[in-house]
Amino acid sequence: MNKEVNNNLNKNTSQEDIEFLTTAVPIIKDLNDEQIEMLTTSLPVIKDYTEEEINELIKKIPTLKKEDIAKIKDALKPVEKQSNKEKIIDLLKTKRCKLLIILGILIIILTVISVGTSFALSSQNEEYENYFFEIDKKENPNMEIYNIPKDSPNFIKDSKASQIVSCMQSNTPIEKLPESVTSVINEINDYYNKSINRFAYKYVDIYTGFTVSYNENQHIFTASTIKAPTDIYIYENAENGSIDLEEKLLYTKKYYNPGAGYIKLGEENTYYTVRELVKNSAYYSDNVAHTMLMDRFNKDDMLAFWKAKGTNAIFTRPTIWGETSAHDAAIYMNELYNFYEKGSDIAKELMSYFTDNGGQFLTPPQGLTTANKSGCAGSVMHDISIVFDENPYIVIALSNLGCLSAGSYFEDVSNLTYKLHKAYWDYKVSSCINK
Repeated sequence: MNKEVNNNLNKNTSQEDIEFLTTAVPIIKDLNDEQIEMLTTSLPVIKDYTEEEINELIKKIPTLKKEDIAKIKDALKPVEKQSNKEKIIDLLKTKRCKLLIILGILIIILTVISVGTSFALSSQNEEYENYFFEIDKKENPNMEIYNIPKDSPNFIKDSKASQIVSCMQSNTPIEKLPESVTSVINEINDYYNKSINRFAYKYVDIYTGFTVSYNENQHIFTASTIKAPTDIYIYENAENGSIDLEEKLLYTKKYYNPGAGYIKLGEENTYYTVRELVKNSAYYSDNVAHTMLMDRFNKDDMLAFWKAKGTNAIFTRPTIWGETSAHDAAIYMNELYNFYEKGSDIAKELMSYFTDNGGQFLTPPQGLTTANKSGCAGSVMHDISIVFDENPYIVIALSNLGCLSAGSYFEDVSNLTYKLHKAYWDYKVSSCINK
């Protein structure tokens, strides 16, 4: 090898380069971009080596073979030199490209979240706010009249008081009801038969168990009336010590519901006690409160609690809303009344949530106090109530009339029911005292 070649190798190939090649050559096929860049920088002329220079390089590096040089030369293909300006432009393009990719990914993620949230909310709305219940026909378009058995109080046997009380509480044979009572029953029956959307009705005299119902067993979407049985369940279990009303539950965005209530307007990550949530549920008909309570307490336990009392519609759908019937609703309100009659502070507190709210559709004459849980969603509009007359009674009015087209339905039902109740007790008092 001539002197010129040797000088060229000495000048361009340092000991450090040789050591680097010695290490890099065995794995040349696995070189990454950074290693190739290092080779390009350290050995700028290797791509131009002649055959003699390559042979001399092989002598200096015993592990180096001609095929390795070929690999190196392939790895070190000429690259056009860029000006600083061009390098900066390419760098900016690269960064901009990365930024655009990141922004694109973020937009996709946000879009997916938005669509998912919208879908979830639309599912909630379809399930609750915009629920339309189609009715082809009523299961029973005729009034039913019957008596619910009641326990008689203990009075002195054969005393006048005992005889009167026994008479008052006794079941009146349906066939012996006077025309003053049956005519009102027929009037209510005719009223309900005028529209398929006047769905179901039930009247129960709490003291005697005298009952008049219309299509009471057919199911319909419950709307917010479901909050009555869930809130009653929680407070009864609080009284027996199995639920702590001061337990705090955290409101997060997963509980958001666009329907009724005020919690949705407050700040997320706020704690509410179970007591506060029940009040919001019963008093303000707050959907968020109901959702949080249903997430905390076992729906299956609630179902078992109410089935044991004779219900057959509650939670028959796999949601926290579900269906109801006039039959079930009357059981809820009768349970609320019996709980209240125990006289405990906790029972009085619960009753106050139902008697002092603004969602009362059934408002009987005479300024009587009522305990109500109404519900309105999509095509359904209901009210289930206790009327605190001198002789309290329960009235259930379910409809498929819609939130904006119920018209005078509840006022009509209130007046007809009060008329029935008065006629019944006028007959009862007269027949028992004059007996």
